[in-house]
Amino acid sequence: MAIFYAHKSNNDAFEKFLNCLVEANQVWAKNAQLLIFSVGAKNYKFNSKPNNYYMHDVGAANAYLVLQVAELRFQAHQMAGFDIVKTISTFNIDSENYSPITFIAVGYQGDAESLPENLRNAELQPRTRKENNLFITKIT
Repeated sequence: MAIFYAHKSNNDAFEKFLNCLVEANQVWAKNAQLLIFSVGAKNYKFNSKPNNYYMHDVGAANAYLVLQVAELRFQAHQMAGFDIVKTISTFNIDSENYSPITFIAVGYQGDAESLPENLRNAELQPRTRKENNLFITKIT
């Protein structure tokens, strides 16, 4: 697993990251202080056999990264809305052995009023959770 990042102060690197995001994410992520993307190793290094759990490993690492961001009083937003092919090409990723998994924007909470109407409406909607019984099944 690897994590790559670009701080907003490094304009060229930050733009490379930003340009890999879908347009709807670029609209607000451009205001983040830090953009991150994580990459998973498809194979184990010690024996080159397939690592069928690499996405889980990256997800767990990202979860702890997001918890640390929250501890530091920043906001983090994970994004699946990015162009995988463009990310691989832009950062010369060996796609035989590695796969980009997610992008993460880190920064201060922005003002919803500064968003385009469609994103603002989504941001201001109350958050709802699915009922547990919709995705948890008890096996007897």
